Amino acid sequence: MFYHNGVLEVKVDTTGFPFVTIISPQEARYGYRLHDNIYAGIEQTMFNFKVDIDVLGTKNRLKSVETGKQSLRNGDWSRDNNSKHSQLKISEKLQMTEMQAVFKHNSNDPKYLVLYNHGFSSEYKNVRGYRIQIDGGYQQVLTEDFGNEASVSWARYDLVVTNRKEDEGYSSSIYSPLDVKTQIVNFQKFVDDNENILDKDLVSWVTLRSYNIHSTEALPLVQTAGGSKSFYVMPFNYYPEDPSLSARDALKIRKDEQTVTENHGLPKLYSVSHRENDC
Repeated sequence: MFYHNGVLEVKVDTTGFPFVTIISPQEARYGYRLHDNIYAGIEQTMFNFKVDIDVLGTKNRLKSVETGKQSLRNGDWSRDNNSKHSQLKISEKLQMTEMQAVFKHNSNDPKYLVLYNHGFSSEYKNVRGYRIQIDGGYQQVLTEDFGNEASVSWARYDLVVTNRKEDEGYSSSIYSPLDVKTQIVNFQKFVDDNENILDKDLVSWVTLRSYNIHSTEALPLVQTAGGSKSFYVMPFNYYPEDPSLSARDALKIRKDEQTVTENHGLPKLYSVSHRENDC
C-alpha cells in the first residue's frame, strides 16, 4: 500500500483451512479438538521479502539509530540539589559488514534501521534516507541448526542487509526442505561471507512471522482479523516536509485569515467565510 506521505506498507494476512489430523491422545499436546474426529495443531507461518531500495543511487549505507537512557542532575528544578532525572537519548551506529547487518527480534532494544546515501544531505545536514520498520510478530521459536530448521535460515532474522548479487536472487527454494544438508539455496551463506557493505548496492531481507493455535472459530476458515503482519519502508529526513502537503486537495486553514492558504494543494487562493469565533 502506498501512502501520500511517502510510506510504503507491505502487509500479509493468514487464512484458509486449518491443518487437522485424526483425533488421538497423542495429538492433544499440539492443539485443540475442533470437531468430532479432528484435532488442529499449532501452525507457524513465515514470509520473507527481498526489498531492493536504491536511495539516490546505488552507493548506499546502513545505520542504526539507537535509543538509550541518560541520567542528569536535576538540582536546578528541585528542592533537592542532589536529585536526578532520567531521559532518553539517541546514538548512531554504522554497520560496516554483512555480519553486522543482521537483526533478530528484540523488543527490549528499540532502534531505527536506516538506508541512506552518504553523498546527499538535507539543508539541515541530515543524511537523506529510508528506514525499514517491521511489525512482524515474534522471534523465531525453532532451535537453530536442529532438524530441518536450516532450510529456513532466513527466518532467524527480522532483517538482514547484504550486497546485491545476481546469484542471490531468492532466500529459499521449494526444494530446500527435502535436503537440509545440501540446500539449493542456503540463505545463511549470504551472510557468512561477511562482505563489506559500505557504499554498495544493497538489498534488505525482511521476515514476517505469524502463528495460529486454532480454536473452534477457525472452522471452516481461519479468521484474518487480528492476524495481520506488516513492514514499512518510510522516508527518514528524505523530504523537507510531509510530501502529502503537495496533494491538490490539501488545505491549510488559519483562524485569522479569510483565505485557505497558498502553496499547499490548490493552485489559487480559495475564499472562505470568516467568523470571529471560528476555530
